[in-house]
Amino acid sequence: MYDKQRILLTALLQTEKEWTMAKDLAVSINVSVRSVKTYINEINAAHRNLIQSSTNGYRVDKVRARHLLSVAVAESQPPSTPEERVRFIIKRLLTGTRNNLFRLCEEELFVSLDTVKKDLAIVRKRFKDFDLYLTTSGFTVTIDGSELDKRKMLSNVLYEEFSAQIFSLTAVEKAFPLHDVQFVYHTIQAVCKTHHFFVNEYSLLTLLLDVVISVDRIKKNYALPDGPAEEEPNTPERLLVQDLIRRLEAHFHITYNDLERNEITVIIASSLIKTDLDAVTMENIDRFVNADCAALIPSLTSHLESYDFIDVENGTFMCRLILHVHNLLLRLKKGYTRKNPLAEHIKTSCPMLFECAVALSGVITEKTGFILSEHETAYIALHIGSLLSTHLSVRDKVRCVLLFPGYYDYGEQLTARLTESFGASLMIRNVITQTEELKKVGSGADLVISTVKIPVFYETLCATPCVCVNPFVNERDFDAIRGQIEHIRFEKKKARLLEQLKAITSPNLFCKDKTFANEDDAIRYLSGVMIRQGYAEAGFSEEVLAREHSYSTAYENIAVPHSMKMNAKKTGMFVLLSDKPIPWGASAVNIVLLFSVNKENRSLFYDLFDNLIVLLLETPNKIKVLACDTYEAFVEAVINCL
Repeated sequence: MYDKQRILLTALLQTEKEWTMAKDLAVSINVSVRSVKTYINEINAAHRNLIQSSTNGYRVDKVRARHLLSVAVAESQPPSTPEERVRFIIKRLLTGTRNNLFRLCEEELFVSLDTVKKDLAIVRKRFKDFDLYLTTSGFTVTIDGSELDKRKMLSNVLYEEFSAQIFSLTAVEKAFPLHDVQFVYHTIQAVCKTHHFFVNEYSLLTLLLDVVISVDRIKKNYALPDGPAEEEPNTPERLLVQDLIRRLEAHFHITYNDLERNEITVIIASSLIKTDLDAVTMENIDRFVNADCAALIPSLTSHLESYDFIDVENGTFMCRLILHVHNLLLRLKKGYTRKNPLAEHIKTSCPMLFECAVALSGVITEKTGFILSEHETAYIALHIGSLLSTHLSVRDKVRCVLLFPGYYDYGEQLTARLTESFGASLMIRNVITQTEELKKVGSGADLVISTVKIPVFYETLCATPCVCVNPFVNERDFDAIRGQIEHIRFEKKKARLLEQLKAITSPNLFCKDKTFANEDDAIRYLSGVMIRQGYAEAGFSEEVLAREHSYSTAYENIAVPHSMKMNAKKTGMFVLLSDKPIPWGASAVNIVLLFSVNKENRSLFYDLFDNLIVLLLETPNKIKVLACDTYEAFVEAVINCL
């Protein structure tokens, strides 16, 4: 709502008369009668029947008007950046509240017409992505395209706006102040509970946004064109949606036609999860998914088997993943993408996990032709995350031998106490009762915890760090054990990282401050060197570029290009450091780590990939590494960043 409309509403609220003539309003706000009628038509186009008209003049729904003005005042600051202006213009055009460029400049954006015309060029490109097209006639802009595509774009731009702040129930309420968003939110939850389904918290808000948009568009007479819809059986999901639609229609006094019903069914059903998941097994999974999803199961299973940290025999994990893919295919077939507020966080904080999800997305794309967004890929990452973290936690645990002279069951009691306190980081491999047995410890343990003082002779012979504790372990003992565990884990991580770097890098795979026009230019040069050095075959460059063009490997100002095929001759990593940022898709990067991966070393790749990105995303570490001029200095800097 722009200033003149707010002034007009305020004038209608302040009048003591029930009805006010247009000429009186014109005098009150110092505009022409024609302008008054224009403002009223615009207000009613956005907020149906807010101002009523008769031969006696105009009157306003005072409750709705006061609420609208309170929201309008809170949002009265005009957008200040080009990105904010573009989103603002898109919303105004899609909601039908403004299509006159001159009025948009003068009364809402407070910028020049030339500035808005420049913004409009970006707006056109954004619209084209949704098969929508802008046409201008003088100062008037109109949108050509389907109502369904307009809704998808409106959902997308609102989500962008929410993500720039905080995506919450309050944010959706703010975007649709005249609708009872709380009712929709709680009704979705209620019907899900009634029909024994639930919607996970990550997708509930985006589902809410899509449903509220459908309510808003229908109330503004922008319903989808009525027509015959596909006949669908009355599945439990469809019965749930029918129940929800009945409640929405009664509450908002609207009607969902057949096409509207069909679309909202897809939106909602593709987000539902059955509450009786225990009833779903890999033996009966085909009863719960459609044929397209069932056909994907062998390919998904085969691909997952290539990861040593994923247990495809874990029926619960596989069932939940396949049910998610079932819902995903329903969305993709109708052109919907579920937004994920954690997408960027998952990508930057758990890069290996996200990379595994990218590979799985590639399998789905190869078999179905559907291209998955980073948001959808992040949902897949959430599914494999628990298995991944379990694998990593076992690898990083400190292996321990407990020396406790036999005395009743005190050894078992002490083992239980230590496991309870340090189970996440300590693995007790063995319990011994004689100091002589220390000679057999060797490299099988990282730490010895003893309740007796170990003679110097055995301490030297054992060569494994020892902590001597009280038989009844007190708080000081726990602190000593904790300190040793953290020290050992740090040293193990440092040694492993150094070993890995030396195994796959060399001075021949290091470059500083070479200029490149873009990511394609950089990838072709770096991969060419790796091919000549015998790390990969001739087609390596194209494989890396194909991966990069599907999903960018840029993490802030670090890029980690690589091929999805682990078919390199040997595993290697080319390091490029550049003080001058290299254009990299929508990003600009200073550090490029190009990997070639042989399938025999895939575990090494995943480990190094994850550790290096997380390490180098920290600004102080990034500065240290960028200061390096040689390969040796790079390796030393990375190790010192730990």
